[in-house]
Amino acid sequence: TIGRKDDGDFAVDPDGRITRGAGHVYGGCQIIKTDRLSEISETVFSLNRLWDMMAACNGLYAAIYTGLWCDVGSPGGILEAEAVLGRPHV
Repeated sequence: TIGRKDDGDFAVDPDGRITRGAGHVYGGCQIIKTDRLSEISETVFSLNRLWDMMAACNGLYAAIYTGLWCDVGSPGGILEAEAVLGRPHV
């Protein structure tokens, strides 16, 4: 992940199961079953709550994206992304 300053959010085992740990970054796309949402009583919450519940049951999986991805969560990241977009694709 271009511009990422830490080691990532998730570890992925050979079968694609996710646990919290270093190695991979959540890129913003998910497909979830909504049935477990009823177990969360708050009306406003982070989906991290659901992900942790799913991971505890070995039910959280990753699809690894192998293309270019930039972390643009800071002004420096935006500059890095603009530089990447200006490069020819390899």
